[in-house]
Amino acid sequence: MANLQIRLNNENLTENENTWSKTIEDSVLTSAYPLAYWICSSWWRLLYEPLPPSGMIPSTDWRLSHELASANSGFVWPKIIFASDNRVVQIWSA
Repeated sequence: MANLQIRLNNENLTENENTWSKTIEDSVLTSAYPLAYWICSSWWRLLYEPLPPSGMIPSTDWRLSHELASANSGFVWPKIIFASDNRVVQIWSA
């Protein structure tokens, strides 16, 4: 288990409401294993597979390798999408 905080530039992508303590927290208590497993199983696609062309809906297979929520394992992950343009990895969050 770990208190995980993901930041992109100056934005905190893991800010959440703790309904038990009724507070806003900057990190989430989660297992690091599903995240590490997802990164290891998706690394090549994250680094080299581009975003589908504009107007084309990404396939389920593409989404499972590029959306952090796919790490799952019973945890709720932030909606973060990674896609490469073969020079840099672009990151989107909703």
